[in-house]
Amino acid sequence: MENNMISSFSERLKELRAEKGIRSEDAAEVFGVSRATLSAYEMGKSVPDLNVLNKMADFYGVSTDYLAEIYLHYQ
Repeated sequence: MENNMISSFSERLKELRAEKGIRSEDAAEVFGVSRATLSAYEMGKSVPDLNVLNKMADFYGVSTDYLAEIYLHYQ
């Protein structure tokens, strides 16, 4: 079940970046992470800390609840 929640987060993150039309390099710079780290988030191999999650939500104009769905309840 936890993998499905991570997948939901990673899919949402990829969709938001695509909607915004920005390259992964540019998004990584905005969030203050490496391109490899952003890639790990988008592939469901890692999740951001709350500071980065807040930056993502602000940048994409969504709530952290929307972005993370219920994943945070299981950390």
